[in-house]
Amino acid sequence: PFVYENALMPDPMTSDIKNDLNAHLNRKLELLVPEEAYNWCNIITVSLAGKPFDELIKYALLHAVDLIIVGVRGHGLVETLFLGSTTDRVIRRASCPVLTVAGES
Repeated sequence: PFVYENALMPDPMTSDIKNDLNAHLNRKLELLVPEEAYNWCNIITVSLAGKPFDELIKYALLHAVDLIIVGVRGHGLVETLFLGSTTDRVIRRASCPVLTVAGES
């Protein structure tokens, strides 16, 4: 819930809408995985809410993940210095190896 003019209001995004959105995003994520990848590894897509680096690290630890693969997009130096880097935090704190992959330019 959120507060609007000192009145407690229900969350405007109902659980049905959240579930539909989550399902849609998971389908889009699954479509990014090449079909042949399923021949040599066990791929699981999961949507989590929270700080990305915290959620990735917790999930990997709880599920004994062997390898975390993180896409890298180039932030500028100033942005990285002030905001930090999700990839950097995952690399430094993960309990398993982390592979970083740069996108096509």
